[in-house]
Amino acid sequence: MIMEGYSAGGVHLEAPADMIAVLAELRCELCDIDSHLDRIAIHLDRMGEHLECQDKRMEEAEGHIAKVDNHAPQTEKRLVKLESRLQTVAIKN
Repeated sequence: MIMEGYSAGGVHLEAPADMIAVLAELRCELCDIDSHLDRIAIHLDRMGEHLECQDKRMEEAEGHIAKVDNHAPQTEKRLVKLESRLQTVAIKN
């Protein structure tokens, strides 16, 4: 059987066997692409997990900042009292 040539994506194909070979190559390339997409998905999942951990750490850090803010005024008052006492002691001496 005589076949005229076929053209697929700029590749000139002479016979169905050529088409099968090209399709096999394309299938391999698609498998590689699929594999890379799977790896990308895994990395995106891991990034999401890291971001969730960072969000939790940020919330914890904000809680600690709030506690520091609560203690700061009391500490400042005590420092003022201590300074006053030191001045009193300095005056007496």
